[in-house]
Amino acid sequence: MLNTSFAGKRVFVTGATGLLGMEISQAFAHAGATLMLTDCVAMTDRLKALLPESAAVSFHVMDLSDSAAIHRWVESLSDAALPDVVVNNAGIYPFHDLLTSEPGQCARIFDINTMAPLSFMQAFGKRWIDAGKQGSIVNVSSASSEVARTNGSVYGASKAALEQLTRMFAIRLGRHGIRVNAVRPGIAQDADKGQLPADHLQTISQRIPLGRTLAPGELSDSILFLASQHASFVTGQVISVDGGGSINRRLELIANQG
Repeated sequence: MLNTSFAGKRVFVTGATGLLGMEISQAFAHAGATLMLTDCVAMTDRLKALLPESAAVSFHVMDLSDSAAIHRWVESLSDAALPDVVVNNAGIYPFHDLLTSEPGQCARIFDINTMAPLSFMQAFGKRWIDAGKQGSIVNVSSASSEVARTNGSVYGASKAALEQLTRMFAIRLGRHGIRVNAVRPGIAQDADKGQLPADHLQTISQRIPLGRTLAPGELSDSILFLASQHASFVTGQVISVDGGGSINRRLELIANQG
């Protein structure tokens, strides 16, 4: 875990009950942050068990497809309750064939993966400017934003849009001392749920230059770095934490190098 303190800081994390959301929440809690967590379901026992008993946590069940509700909720917060860090982690990744993806399916993907972060960046950005707060935003993207994957084409497009918004908000908010960055996590395996078969994981690992998938803590370390003063002069950047998996290369040439 990155050796940095967020004592006295408030951190807002979306998608907190998912695999990466739990890791991110746990890391900030151990760094001393007051947590403001949200998801479309209630806080789970698994997440509670990961957080220190001393952690200050508030949990909010929210429908992130409702942009108006997002703006209303942010506007309802007092200046003292505003977070110092916002992590737009929530995302959905249903795989649909590009020729048969229905408009409703596509809209749902963009609502959660693109429009929700957009709404939070707008709402918190305006509140931070009015309050004179120099906050930090970290968006969780994906290598699919750049690497073409036929079974997740719409998902990849939603993440490509998120990365462009990251850069544009970095420009728009930078004059106010507000930083906006993004991370691209590699594939992570949930040890408790076993989402991916072992043979599939092995195949994926062989295609990654570092030869393995994402280990617990590696993504959250990068997010804590970007959210901290260690990255005080970093904004508008997208950092890949994927072992080189998103490097544009010809797989057959790599394999022939031995």
